[in-house]
Amino acid sequence: QNKGNRTKTAEILGISRRSLQNKIKEYKINL
Repeated sequence: QNKGNRTKTAEILGISRRSLQNKIKEYKINL
């Protein structure tokens, strides 16, 4: 958990913030 810090999460996952947001929408993840 990154306490909602999506930029940090994206860095850890090695993807862009936009990709991360798309994945969040795609999988309907609530942060």
